[in-house]
Amino acid sequence: MGGDFNAKNTHWGSRLTTTKGRELLKAIKETRCEAMSTGKPTYLLTDPSKIPDLINFFIIKNIPVQYLQIEESHDLNSDHSPILLTLSESIIQKENNPVLVNRHTDWKSFRQSLEDKINLIVPLRNEEQLDREVEKFLADIQQSAWENTMEIKRKIKGNNYPKEIRDLIVEKRKGKLHGDGTRQGTCKTKRN
Repeated sequence: MGGDFNAKNTHWGSRLTTTKGRELLKAIKETRCEAMSTGKPTYLLTDPSKIPDLINFFIIKNIPVQYLQIEESHDLNSDHSPILLTLSESIIQKENNPVLVNRHTDWKSFRQSLEDKINLIVPLRNEEQLDREVEKFLADIQQSAWENTMEIKRKIKGNNYPKEIRDLIVEKRKGKLHGDGTRQGTCKTKRN
């Protein structure tokens, strides 16, 4: 279920936790549910003295997150930003979060590449020059990281089988279906 719960809790992305939010989170945990949100403000106030916050979200139960996608809608007819939840019968392929470096970053080459790009003899006489050099420095860091970091291809874990089938496969692999811990019934091929 989803909507405007008018309850704030940092657990689902609000900027603070209120009494209603604390009680709702307690109920969510007691019923073994989960809260899902975009993590972005959904209540956009017209009064500039107030701060936008997140109060629209979904509560789900027993649905693997691989089958769900949540996104914001940009309908401007209200002071609330609607959010949409997509439920799929197959795993939803999600884009990788962009990262600058990973465990395959060659730090020695990164350092050398960055040192080659940096020019320390640049006059900084005004704010505009400083801003331009800061921008260039950030771009140089990013470029050096890209040049010296191998991309990791993410693999989707498992197949699009129902949970019951996946559980049976796990039990079979553990040998529990046969009761004796052996792997009876496995195919053997004859080698020539």
